[in-house]
Amino acid sequence: MIEDVEAERAYWDASVAEDTRGELFSVPSIDGWEVGIDACLAQILPALTPALRKEGTILDLGCGIGRLTLPLAEAFPECSFVGVDISPRMVAEARAEAKKRGVRNARFMLGNGRTLPRTLPRLWGAFSVLTLQHLPAEAQEGYIRAVAGKLEPGGVARLQFVTSEVDHFLSHGVSPDAVREWCVVAGLSVESVELGAVDESWGWITAVRR
Repeated sequence: MIEDVEAERAYWDASVAEDTRGELFSVPSIDGWEVGIDACLAQILPALTPALRKEGTILDLGCGIGRLTLPLAEAFPECSFVGVDISPRMVAEARAEAKKRGVRNARFMLGNGRTLPRTLPRLWGAFSVLTLQHLPAEAQEGYIRAVAGKLEPGGVARLQFVTSEVDHFLSHGVSPDAVREWCVVAGLSVESVELGAVDESWGWITAVRR
C-alpha cells in the first residue's frame, strides 16, 4: 500500500508542474475546466445547503489546487473550508492562490492518501469530486468511514464516484450499490444516489450522519 500511495503522490506532484491549461480539473464530457467547475458546484451546493447554514467547517476531500474549495469559501465567508490532498505541490498551490485572492476562511492540509489528518475538526459537511475514482475500492471505503466519523450528527456528505468497470492505477470504478453499502455501514443515511450527472460514468451520493 505504501508503494501505491507514493506512486499516486509522485504522479499528482508531477502533474502540477506540467499543468498549463487547467487539466488538473478536467471533466471528461465538458470542454473547459471553468465550465466543469460550474457543473460540479451545481451538483454540490444543493446537497450542502444544510451544512452551509450551520456556518461550520466543510471538507473538500482531494481538493487539488483548490478549484472548488476557493469559490465556495468566497461565496460563503461565514463558513470554514478545509481542503485535504495527498500532493504537497497541490497544497502549496492552493495556499498560494488563497493568499493571492485574500481568502481567509479556507485552509489546506496535506493528507497521507488513505486517512484524514488527525487535526481535522468536526465537520458539518464534506464533498469530494474527481478523487475517489483515483483510489482502489478499499481506499474509497476507508475514506467514507473516515468522513462519517468526522461528521456531526446531521452533517452531510456529497461524494462523486465513477461507475465504470475499470480497475487500474488511478482509475477505479465501483458499483453504486457498493458505495451505498459503505455509507450505511459507516453510520450514514443515504438520501440519494444519482447516475450520469455531469458525466455518464459518474455517480453522486448524498448521505447524512445519523
